[in-house]
Amino acid sequence: MTSADPTAPATDLRVERATVRDAEGIHRLVNYWAAQGQMLPRTLGETYENLRDFFVVRAPDGHVVACGALHIVWADMAELKSLAVEESEHSRGLGAAITRACVEEGRTLGLNGLFALTYRPGFFERLGWRQAD
Repeated sequence: MTSADPTAPATDLRVERATVRDAEGIHRLVNYWAAQGQMLPRTLGETYENLRDFFVVRAPDGHVVACGALHIVWADMAELKSLAVEESEHSRGLGAAITRACVEEGRTLGLNGLFALTYRPGFFERLGWRQAD
């Protein structure tokens, strides 16, 4: 999938940069969906190593309910990866909000392209992304 201009409803929860305190929550969330066959698993070590790539949404109690990472792969290209939303928080626009944050960060960094390898292309298509060859 490649990025277009995503649009989605806003959410009452804020998208923020991940901190060290979020690493275990990101790891838990990503690996929950990996166990469901919906994404690739990540080790806790990989999560810490890539923590600066992550955006999160936290519940009022501070636990991570959504995450996603913008991982630069070349001078003008990045991958949106590890996009995950807690099942109880689906349909609230959190995945779209994380995606928008990654797209904006990519623009700020001067990237020309953003892609995602996904088992759920329909999600990205609803945000205006298109399938690439």
